[in-house]
Amino acid sequence: MTKKYKYLEYKVNQAPNFKNIPVNLFKATRQGAEEFNEVYFKIKNDNDFNKLIRTPSGAISWEGMNKYKNSYAYDVRVLKSCIELTVVTFERAYRYQFRYIQRDANEDGKKHLFGNKAFKIFAAKLAENGININDYAIENGEEIKKTIEAPSICMERELYKNVTFENACHVDFHNSYPAGLANTHPEFRSTIEYFYNNRKNNQDYKDVLNLTVGYMQSSMPQVKAKWSHLSRDAIHDNNERVKRLAEKLSNKGFLIIAYNTDGIWVSGDWRKFKDNNYGSKLGQWSWDHVDCKIRFRSAGSYEFIENGKYTPVVRGTTKLDELKDRKNWEWGDIYSTASNPIYFTFDEEEGIKIHYTV
Repeated sequence: MTKKYKYLEYKVNQAPNFKNIPVNLFKATRQGAEEFNEVYFKIKNDNDFNKLIRTPSGAISWEGMNKYKNSYAYDVRVLKSCIELTVVTFERAYRYQFRYIQRDANEDGKKHLFGNKAFKIFAAKLAENGININDYAIENGEEIKKTIEAPSICMERELYKNVTFENACHVDFHNSYPAGLANTHPEFRSTIEYFYNNRKNNQDYKDVLNLTVGYMQSSMPQVKAKWSHLSRDAIHDNNERVKRLAEKLSNKGFLIIAYNTDGIWVSGDWRKFKDNNYGSKLGQWSWDHVDCKIRFRSAGSYEFIENGKYTPVVRGTTKLDELKDRKNWEWGDIYSTASNPIYFTFDEEEGIKIHYTV
């Protein structure tokens, strides 16, 4: 393997822990797909490589691997969060992930955590406070996962699409999912508030707050959704708070435009409304965008101007992203065919495939 990628070096007679293999990231873009496929086909077309053998938990079965004449092996797993290629060579192990990356570590010079590490930090802090997260594990996690409510990402009315609204403003609940976990399981509150109150001084704490609830319901073999009931409770609490606040705002004369998970877009005079949950604490809400001009193509695609600054919001990756950075998009670009989302699939013979929507 080329030396430009990170790897774990190990001794053949001391099988490494799969979780300790560093991850090489490829962004979910055309370029990222091409780079991932370059690595994948180099391995796939090498006759020295065997099929990687895993344990039921998803770890590498080194006992099974020892049955091969050499230790060269690989596999590709298509997970909900990413497409992952794992490669084992003599004394080295690699992981390559093709995934959507919302934050680029190069933008702020900081390395961000992924779900597994974030959850470990959360669990360790719980343990300091006398709580063993494993005591909450359940056997029917996948069944409970099916009952989790979908996030509220929708228009209040379909006829609001393509309409330009003035005096638009946005309500944002502060770390609403973790707050929902604290509300429904009060024994977690002190731990969650610790991360929330110190998040501005430690990037890892932001990641803990943002990723833990999602990780709890992960179907990955090492998780098996065994804390999905905690995710369910947190998300339900969030949805109910958003719904109640929307009703209050409507009763006060605000026009509800759209919902986006833990936020609400409305039209009205933001100066005229606060309630007893307005503030900056965990789970409270505030106005984070005010006096905006806004237009929705769909619930997941909209654009707004605030204080002269234009911001497009389009979920996922688009062809237009390949042509120009979103900071250079202009009013109306969200209606371009090039701004339609693209998605990716994996095929063993063709590697990662790009699909454009029309």
